[in-house]
Amino acid sequence: MNSKLLLTLFAFVALLSHSTVHAQVQEQLKETNVGTRTVTSDDINKQDEEQFYVAVEQMPEFIGGQAKLMEYINHEIHYPINSKEKGIQGTVYVGFVVSAAGKITQVKLLRGIKNADDLNAEALRVMSNMPDWKPGKQNGKNVSVQFTFPIKFAQ
Repeated sequence: MNSKLLLTLFAFVALLSHSTVHAQVQEQLKETNVGTRTVTSDDINKQDEEQFYVAVEQMPEFIGGQAKLMEYINHEIHYPINSKEKGIQGTVYVGFVVSAAGKITQVKLLRGIKNADDLNAEALRVMSNMPDWKPGKQNGKNVSVQFTFPIKFAQ
């Protein structure tokens, strides 16, 4: 009898702690995703350019993986001479969406380098011209997923 009570108590405590952890994770997600739009499963069939996920079951992938992505960026990026001569360095943060078709869309400057419009423009150019990706999936369907990507300019 005592072991049954102990097992029931253990199951209750486990369930209670799971609920607490789930609530904490949901709260962290709300804080992390401030300013982003949440897409429900009902929206998947009605996707347009404005709707996207920030995390999905199967994230989009650059064809060839991370190594090929870095190879692409290193090959395509050109340090603008004006900023290079002035010794301007820093990191440009670019946001973009990989559409359900794998196309790069909604490329925008999230945080640029002050007084270095040429560096900011170069980062946007490279990200805008990226080849198609393998799209992300949620519930077995291709979905649009948002990314933030840092591009570092250093001499």
